[in-house]
Amino acid sequence: MKYIRSRPIEFTDPDAGRSSSGHKFHNWLTGLYLSKLFDLEYIYSPFTQDAERYENFLNLNKGYKKIADINPTGIFNVPSFEFCHDDSLSEEIFKENLNRFNQYVEMLPEGGLIDLAHNPFPGMLTQHYELIIPELQKLYWGFDRNTNLYEQGGINVAVHIRRGDISLNGNPDRWLDLTHYVNIIQNLNRELGRNNIKIYVFSEGRYEDFEDLADSNVYLVLGGSDLEAVQHMSAADILVTGQSSFSIMAAYFNKNFTIYTPLKNFMYKWGNDKIMHYKNVNYDLLREKLLK
Repeated sequence: MKYIRSRPIEFTDPDAGRSSSGHKFHNWLTGLYLSKLFDLEYIYSPFTQDAERYENFLNLNKGYKKIADINPTGIFNVPSFEFCHDDSLSEEIFKENLNRFNQYVEMLPEGGLIDLAHNPFPGMLTQHYELIIPELQKLYWGFDRNTNLYEQGGINVAVHIRRGDISLNGNPDRWLDLTHYVNIIQNLNRELGRNNIKIYVFSEGRYEDFEDLADSNVYLVLGGSDLEAVQHMSAADILVTGQSSFSIMAAYFNKNFTIYTPLKNFMYKWGNDKIMHYKNVNYDLLREKLLK
C-alpha cells in the first residue's frame, strides 16, 4: 500500500494573512481526491491551531488512519501541482499535471507516504466529487446535529452571500450583486410557493445592507458562529451557495438539494439530480420531493 496526506490545516493563510476556512478545507480535500484516483490510502491530516474547533465538529477524524497508525517506509514531499483552480486554465494543463503526479506515485516505494506541499488547490479534481461526497456525508452526519434555527414542516432554504472581507472594488471576481440572490429567491418563491418556504440568509454586515432581499419569508443571520452557519447550510432542504469556498464546503455535506453559482473550478462539472446550476434548476423535481 502507498499513502498520501495533505498538510495539517490551519485556517490563517500565511499567503493571504486572513482566515480562510473554506479555502483550507479544499486544500485538505486535494489529498482525498488524489487517493481515490491513484489507489492510495488517505492519511488523516488534523485541523490544528486556529482550525482546531473544526476537528471534532466535522467528525472527519473518525474516517481515516492517522500517521501514528502506519509505519511508512519513507515520507516524500511533492510540490503543489496546478490542477487548474482558475477557470481560465485549460484541461490540457490539468491532464499534464495529473500525469506528472502519476509519475511520483509510480516511483513511490511500497509503504511510502506522499506529503503534499502547501496550498494544493483541487481545481479540476472536483469533477470527481461523487467519489468522495458519500463518505464525507457519512462521517459528518455520524452524530445528531442541532439545527434549531429551522422549524419542522415546510422548506428551509439557506442562502450564503459572501461579504465581510471582500468588496466590489477590491474583489470583483468574487462579488455577486444582491440582484443575483433576489432573482434566485423570487424564482424559489414563485415555483415552490412563498408560504411553503423559509429563507435564511447567512452573511456579514448590517441589516440595511440587505434591504433588497426584504420579504415576508426571508430571515437574515448576520455574523455569529461559522460552525453554526456550516451546520445550518449543511442541513437545509435547499442550499444556495455564494461566491465562496465556505458555502461550497457545506455543499459537500448537504444531503438534500444545492443550487450553486460557479466559483472558478471549485465545483468543476458538478451537476446531478440534487446539485443544480442556478440557471438550470429543476423546479419540477423540487416540487415533487419537497412539497408533500
